[in-house]
Amino acid sequence: MSRKAVDIVRAFQPDPGVDIVQLFARDADALTVDMTVDWLQGFFTDDFVCAFHALGSGERRGATGLREIWLDWLQPWESYTTGRKDFVEVGADRVLVLSLDYGRRHGLSDDVEMTGGALYSVRDGKIARIEFFPVREDAYAAAGLEPG
Repeated sequence: MSRKAVDIVRAFQPDPGVDIVQLFARDADALTVDMTVDWLQGFFTDDFVCAFHALGSGERRGATGLREIWLDWLQPWESYTTGRKDFVEVGADRVLVLSLDYGRRHGLSDDVEMTGGALYSVRDGKIARIEFFPVREDAYAAAGLEPG
């Protein structure tokens, strides 16, 4: 691999404080959606697959599938941001991202803090698979690691 998997995954992450609800806005106009999907697709292999294990929605394909999965997850949230992220190499082609997320549900005034994780598989310099886990221990288990 010409670039390290961690560098590829790190480049894909939104900056801390970016409201992911706005990034994947459900009511975005068609041009904004197309631009977001095109930007995302640049990070992915042609056969990219993603899954959000909390939703039970199975796997989705491509950048459009990733956007759909995030829209499902974000439905109850008024805002959702990611703070600190730790990147753990899992072999040469997988990266475990451990995140500290903050969300505020519709109609509530306080943020909720969540510790989750995502397991990325990288192939040929692009992301081939992402599995999102809202429970950090499940992310460790999927990576074959003990919680640290």
